[in-house]
Amino acid sequence: MKQNKAGKDRDGGSEETLKMLQKLLKTPWPSNQTRQEDILKKIAQKRRVSAKINESTIAEVMQIFDDNGIKYVVAPFEADWQFAYKYFEGIINVS
Repeated sequence: MKQNKAGKDRDGGSEETLKMLQKLLKTPWPSNQTRQEDILKKIAQKRRVSAKINESTIAEVMQIFDDNGIKYVVAPFEADWQFAYKYFEGIINVS
């Protein structure tokens, strides 16, 4: 698949988040339950931040699809309900 440019336009925020997450994961496990919960909350927060999709990511995926002749539909809002409708109408198949 053609994807040689994928990821080149993303900002450095994800890299910084990854470094912080790696640091948190290497932190020795404290005996204090409050501190344990604090570490787990920070890890969960960093994972959520690093998993966010931005317009650059969407554009990259669309370009890869275009380059490979893959058809797709752009949803104007959240796609969940559109997928549900298309599934129940038999327009798409989930396997």
